[in-house]
Amino acid sequence: MPKLKGIAVGLALGISLLARAEQPCSADAKKVCSGIPPGDGRVFFCLKSNWDNLSDGCKQLITWSQQRAYDVSLDCQADTFAWCQRVRPRPAAPAVVRRQS
Repeated sequence: MPKLKGIAVGLALGISLLARAEQPCSADAKKVCSGIPPGDGRVFFCLKSNWDNLSDGCKQLITWSQQRAYDVSLDCQADTFAWCQRVRPRPAAPAVVRRQS
């Protein structure tokens, strides 16, 4: 349990640092993703799909955040297996919702 608490504290700290370090990607997001509405990771995927047009600072931030997410997923793998085997994944939200007349 102490390891899990340490992971949670580390993740919270990482998220806090990431929120403050968001600045390196702000200008890039305005430049290459201005028409993308925020939410559901759309801006993140837009930035990644425009990798060659990003500043070095933004590239470093994205690489760092992906590495931290990967590290946390590895650290939590055993707990996920032990505690979440019977949890069914939520169905994905439909990409397009049609209006019924």
